[in-house]
Amino acid sequence: MSAWGCRVEGQLAAFLLLWQQARTVHGLALQWNPALAWAHPTHCLYDGVLNGLFHHGEIDAVVAGRQTLPPRPDLDRFKRHAGFLPEPIGVQVIAHPLLAPWLRGEGTAKLLRRLMRLGSRRWPTLAYLEPLARICEQ
Repeated sequence: MSAWGCRVEGQLAAFLLLWQQARTVHGLALQWNPALAWAHPTHCLYDGVLNGLFHHGEIDAVVAGRQTLPPRPDLDRFKRHAGFLPEPIGVQVIAHPLLAPWLRGEGTAKLLRRLMRLGSRRWPTLAYLEPLARICEQ
């Protein structure tokens, strides 16, 4: 495990925790100071640290976390610009046998999305119903 940091104007602007297993590095945590986000310290960290590790021949691959559910376009764009490639993920929901029939189909998915749309301003966590809506459709 290793920890890396980026300073901006003398302050810690971001840090990155990495775990290396064989020749693969896993990004465990990435945090930044919102007040210094204008300097893009997370971009600097990924660029500097990973280029250094690849340059020295220490690693062959980097894993930067799973795809986000619900989707976060800002994070997905960051990963894409950093050169990461998305890989499909599987999600499974196991429901109580009495609820399972009600959690299937387009109707349930539409109802969940309507709840998200109508209540998301008041309850932002309703956005987390999106994966369940997708599963209902399948």
